[in-house]
Amino acid sequence: MQRAQAHPYLIVSVVLALTVGFFRGERSGSVAVADADTSAMKLQEAFVRVAERVRQSVVGIVAERSRRLPPNARNRDEDDDPFDPPRQAAGTGIVMSADGLILTSYHVVRNAATIWVMFSDQRRDRERARLLGADAVSDLAALKVERKGLVPIELGDSDTIQVGAWVIAVGNPFRQLFTVTAGIVSAKGRHLEERQGRQVFQSLQDYIQTDAAINPGNSGGPLVDLQGKLIGVNTAIVSQTGANSGIGFAVPVNTVKKILPRLERGEKIARGFLGILYSELTPKEAAAMGVPNESGFQISQVNEKTPAEEAGIKPGDIIIGYGNYKAESSDAFRQFISECPPGTRVPIRILRFADDGPKEMTFIVTLRERDTEEPPLPVEERKSLLGMTVEDLSPQIRRTLTLLTEKDGAVVTQVENGGPADEAGVEVGRFVRRAKLSGAKTFTPIRRARDFENLVAGIKPGTTVVLWLEHPNEPSGHYVSITARAPEADKQ
Repeated sequence: MQRAQAHPYLIVSVVLALTVGFFRGERSGSVAVADADTSAMKLQEAFVRVAERVRQSVVGIVAERSRRLPPNARNRDEDDDPFDPPRQAAGTGIVMSADGLILTSYHVVRNAATIWVMFSDQRRDRERARLLGADAVSDLAALKVERKGLVPIELGDSDTIQVGAWVIAVGNPFRQLFTVTAGIVSAKGRHLEERQGRQVFQSLQDYIQTDAAINPGNSGGPLVDLQGKLIGVNTAIVSQTGANSGIGFAVPVNTVKKILPRLERGEKIARGFLGILYSELTPKEAAAMGVPNESGFQISQVNEKTPAEEAGIKPGDIIIGYGNYKAESSDAFRQFISECPPGTRVPIRILRFADDGPKEMTFIVTLRERDTEEPPLPVEERKSLLGMTVEDLSPQIRRTLTLLTEKDGAVVTQVENGGPADEAGVEVGRFVRRAKLSGAKTFTPIRRARDFENLVAGIKPGTTVVLWLEHPNEPSGHYVSITARAPEADKQ
C-alpha cells in the first residue's frame, strides 16, 4: 500500500494559516484580558464610591445597661467571665434625617439605661440618644439625637432588588467601627423560626438573605446596593460559632418605610396573631390529596393557648382559604394576618382528613395581639417598686445577655442601680423559679414572666417579696428577700 505524500506548497500554506490564526488569537485574548481588567476596575470604583458615600450615614451605637456584679467579681476585669452579662451592647445605626433621626435594631438598645450614638472612631465624638419607639417583631428602633447637618441615607426599593445582586454592608463588627463588607443577595422572603419553651413561632417579618460578612456589632447597620441606596437593615445571622458563616439577614427597607414613621411618633405597633406553623403545598401534593384549586397550606403545629387552638384548628389541617382569599401564597396569608388588628374575627377554611374522607370546615378565629416583648422605656423613665425587670427568655434576650444556657423560663433582664433588687443582691441573667409575698403560706411557681407580673401586680411600698433565683449555667439557686419601696420620682 502506498503512503500518501503531502505537496511541499500545501505544507507551507497550512503552517502560515496556523501562525496567522495563533497571532489573531493572541490579539483577541489580549483584548479580552484588557476588557476584564477594565470591568474589574469599574466594579472596584463602584465599591469604593459607595463605601465613601454610605459611611457618612452610618453611626455606632453603644447601649449601656445597669447590672450588679457578684461580690467576688467587683475587682476583676469584666471580660474575665464569659457568663457575665456585658454592661454595654454595641451595634450600628443609620442616619435617616439631617436633624438627628437614627434607625437601629431593637435588640441592640433593648433594656438600655443610656444610649450613645458614636459619629466617628473618636470616642468623644458622641451624643446621648433618646428612644422614640421600638418594635420587637421587625426588630427596629428609632432614636433621636440633638445634632444637625447629618447626611441621611438614600432609600432604595427592596421589592425590586434581585437575587444575585451585589450588596455592601457597613457596620461595627466586634467594635471595629465603620467596617465595609461585600457580597450578594442570596435569597429574599426568608422567614425565621424562634423557639420559646415548647412553642415555636414563625417570624412575621420576611428577610433578605445575604452572604456579605455580618458579625455581632453589625446589627442595625445598612445593607445597600451599588448605588448606595438602602435595601435592608442587618439584624441576624445563622452561625454555629456566633461569627459570620455567610448567612446573614436584613429587614427589607420597604418594611422600614412602613414602620419608621410610627416608631418616630412613639406608636405601639399591634399585629394580629394566629399561632400556627405551616408550609405551602406543592401543586403535585395538593392534587394527590384532592385539595381544591391544587393549593393550600399544611399545618404542622398549633401552639398551645393560641387563637388557632381555641378555635379548634388542629395539626394536619389544610388551610384552603381565609377571609375572602384563596390559600395561594403563604407570604400573602402571613401579611394578611399580621395587618389585622387584634380582636378581628377571621374565617379560616380548612380541609380535614377523617376516617370517612376529607371534609371542608370553616373556623372563625378571633385574632389577638402577638405575645411579644414590650419595648421598654429607658431606666430613668421607668418606675418600679422592686427595681427589676423580669421577662421570658427569648432568642433575642439570650443573644443580648450572651447566655449559653439551654434553660427556659422567666429571667431577670435588668436591675436598677441602687434599687431594692440591687440592694438585695439580685443579678441580671438569673432565672426566677418561684416567689412568695409576705404573709402568703406557699410559693407561687414562676414559669413565665406573666406569672411574676401577676403576683406582684398591685403591691405597695413596704411589701416584701421572696424569690428563688436559679443560676443560668448551674443547677444551684438561692433565696433573696426584696422590700418594695416607692420610686424616687414618687418620693419627690
